[in-house]
Amino acid sequence: MVKELRDVVVQKYIDAPCLVEGRKFDIRAFMVVISARPYFVYSYPGYARISLMPYTVENFAEKTNEARMTHLTNLAIQKKHPNFKDLKN
Repeated sequence: MVKELRDVVVQKYIDAPCLVEGRKFDIRAFMVVISARPYFVYSYPGYARISLMPYTVENFAEKTNEARMTHLTNLAIQKKHPNFKDLKN
């Protein structure tokens, strides 16, 4: 019988990530490979998304908005920050 797993982390969390000004970030870059012979690529410079909360591992297991804003950089989470409108740029 297979046990149902819930709320389980199945990958190693990087507890010492590269940070920007003490905050987690991710980089979004885009490219399309049109041809390999000859090599022809269109690219877009992309952008970085930075968390509005300083990084800490203290709240990793918590299921609060603050913990999510610390560890996740996506807009759906970050827009819940009370100062999002002032800090988003």
